[in-house]
Amino acid sequence: MSYTVIGEAVNVSRRLQEHAGPGQILICQHVYKLVQGYIEAQSVGMMELKGHPRPMPAFEVVAVRA
Repeated sequence: MSYTVIGEAVNVSRRLQEHAGPGQILICQHVYKLVQGYIEAQSVGMMELKGHPRPMPAFEVVAVRA
């Protein structure tokens, strides 16, 4: 089977991936709000992402809660 995913969420994820260092996981504010009870994360500030008119808040996942 072959699958294709499209949309803004995919584009934001791709752009955050481009900014992430080796072993680093970056997520947007929307995703952070959905998973904040399950992970520890810290703000990395506002990021300018290609294709988006304004910088957006980004977070680095630092741990998964037990």
